[in-house]
Amino acid sequence: MICKVCGTKNDDNAKICSRCGMVLIPSDNSSQTNIEQQTGNNYNFTTNNTNSYPNNFNNNQPSNNQVINQPVQPNNYGQQPTDVPSNYNQGLNIPSSDKKNNNKFWKILVIIGVILSLILTVLMIARTFIGNNDNNSDYNYNPSYDESSGVAGVKVMSGINVYTSADFQETANSSYAAYYENSNGTAFIATNSVDAYGLTLDEYLPSFIQILADSGFTCASPTYKTIGSDTWAYLQCNDGTQNEFVYLTIKNDTIYVVEIGIVDDMNEDYNQLLANIDANLSFAS
Repeated sequence: MICKVCGTKNDDNAKICSRCGMVLIPSDNSSQTNIEQQTGNNYNFTTNNTNSYPNNFNNNQPSNNQVINQPVQPNNYGQQPTDVPSNYNQGLNIPSSDKKNNNKFWKILVIIGVILSLILTVLMIARTFIGNNDNNSDYNYNPSYDESSGVAGVKVMSGINVYTSADFQETANSSYAAYYENSNGTAFIATNSVDAYGLTLDEYLPSFIQILADSGFTCASPTYKTIGSDTWAYLQCNDGTQNEFVYLTIKNDTIYVVEIGIVDDMNEDYNQLLANIDANLSFAS
């Protein structure tokens, strides 16, 4: 007898399948099988021969010629439930609107950073351009240069406040008490102080002009300038290769001399320097 469930060939007189344990149904349907479902997963099968057999499978058995169906495994075996939310097993569920706002915030910060960088670059280029086109670049005019006088760009030389650009460095020169020369050697600023021996400024000037003449300089007639509370005699001299601008005054029986030398034909390059010296000339306190 062939089992209609698993197809196993059994003895003709067998009542149950030797393989699957199903009740064997004769092909002539002469035997009737009554299946009584028990509680739980076990069933008790009763036939017209009153034989009782244990059940080792988990389905209700059909009667007579009814087709017996094998148990069907669920098609989602071992899978996650289909109703699991899309953010299952992920981190914090940030609403999409918040993500968009966050991205927009960072984009704005980046744009602001780029704009600030561009502005800074433009300012640096402009500053370089202005500096390179400064008419006074030859002597590196720098009004923020500080010295012991406490006044921007002013040094104390022989007790006198004298404006000096940052390009002028102190150099030893036996002819002057203080001597500063620029880096390319086209200009210098120097000072001296000597005892007047009771002479007035007008009495001293002819002797000083003669000293310059002996060195090859020709000087124009002196003029006088009142700078602050002091009166200064002012000379302009030239020897064919160099111009000299000289300030002289007397205070407390001491003659003070400030001398600026500039290579000939370069006066225009030092106009600002001369103007700053003229504006800041005074005695150190």
